[in-house]
Amino acid sequence: MFALTATEIARITGGRLLCGSEEACVTRVVIDSREAGPGTLFAAFSGEQVNGHDFIEAAFEAGAPLALVSEASCCAKGTLILVPDMQTALWDLARDNRARLTCPVIAITGSTGKTSTKELLAAVLSRKLKTVATRANFNNDLGVPLTLLQAGPDTQALIVELGMRGAGEIARLAALVRPQIGIITNIGLAHLERLGTPEAIAAAKAELLAALPEDGLALYPDDTGYTELLRAATTARRTGTFGRDPEADYRATGIMIDDEGRVSATVRSPQNTLRISLSTPGLHMLSNALPVIAVAEELQFDDQTIAAGLGQAPAATLRGERLELPERGVSILDDAYNANPTSMAAALRLLATLRPNLATGRRIAVLGDMLELGEASEQAHRDVLDLAAELGLEYLFVFGSQFAAVAPPELVYDDMVELTRAVCSFVGPGDIVSVKGSRGMRMERVIEALQNVDQKGSVPSC
Repeated sequence: MFALTATEIARITGGRLLCGSEEACVTRVVIDSREAGPGTLFAAFSGEQVNGHDFIEAAFEAGAPLALVSEASCCAKGTLILVPDMQTALWDLARDNRARLTCPVIAITGSTGKTSTKELLAAVLSRKLKTVATRANFNNDLGVPLTLLQAGPDTQALIVELGMRGAGEIARLAALVRPQIGIITNIGLAHLERLGTPEAIAAAKAELLAALPEDGLALYPDDTGYTELLRAATTARRTGTFGRDPEADYRATGIMIDDEGRVSATVRSPQNTLRISLSTPGLHMLSNALPVIAVAEELQFDDQTIAAGLGQAPAATLRGERLELPERGVSILDDAYNANPTSMAAALRLLATLRPNLATGRRIAVLGDMLELGEASEQAHRDVLDLAAELGLEYLFVFGSQFAAVAPPELVYDDMVELTRAVCSFVGPGDIVSVKGSRGMRMERVIEALQNVDQKGSVPSC
């Protein structure tokens, strides 16, 4: 964030100085008082469960000189600015900060792969540029402005992930971010229940491309069936498609997968041919890497830097990270953050490529319901079961009412305590366990239970 005084913040937000110094200066914004410190602006959001105004004093004690409030009060320990609406004030500050930036701004959206693509791109760009990228899943009305406010005068590249719940949301976020480069990772059935049709999902994702300037760069996959819709959505004069189709601008050939599921391939672009090896397992990660290469080439990165960044990028938390339980000789693929038909299929295909460490080891999938699929839900869950059978996975546990409607009863659990007990009792030395489900299913509880067994040597109660 560019340095701002209390007077400047009051002007930008339409706020009023309640008490303290007009010259109080800040260089970053936080909404959690535990992250406060010198040079920090604490924005006291009032939520359903927590009122940030209760933590203003704690923020000041941590060294923050300034706080934004929406409730009139006073605190002798720091400076307070009263704003009409906290969310609006945050957006106003983010908009002002964005206007000051001169670095390339890249925005990423898609049904799946947003966070993994962001992490790959950050791993590459940060090798040469001071790069700011969305933290965790800060990709909504609150997270996007906070991401913009992380960038400052020394930022050389900004990567912003855009999520959505419905039509118009990406357009609104993209208008705030004003990216020069836009990436759509893919178009799947996520949010089908809310948007109604796959075409409506494609149109909602295309809102990012519509926000690009004429001299911008639009990147999107060639295998969605909506290539023409995406191309027509943007006025950017430069576009690039990616995929394994021979006609794609950025395409992968010579694909190889090792015993750990890691992919290597030759990538052909309009100007170059590059051999890459990815550190994060899964064939789907190759699709995430292709637009990263396109952006890096746009920013004139050399082949060696691109390949090194992709080869050393860490897996995003809860998105395919491999965890080892040495006491039991068990491996876990932690993919519990979210799920839709596309990402669920990718997780199963990855599991199928892996070899257990022992001859007795098994490949076990623990899957939670995929939510918000509407009328497509029943068939989507059937397709997952069919794919698991086709891939020859040794065992499957499923959790939730959507799977219960289509799966054999012996595979189904409707209670998390029963599921974790069953999985923990079943899993043995050499096994590889993949855990995945929609965010609302909280499948990370299975992983926590397995880790608890590893540490304590007994099956946990939940």
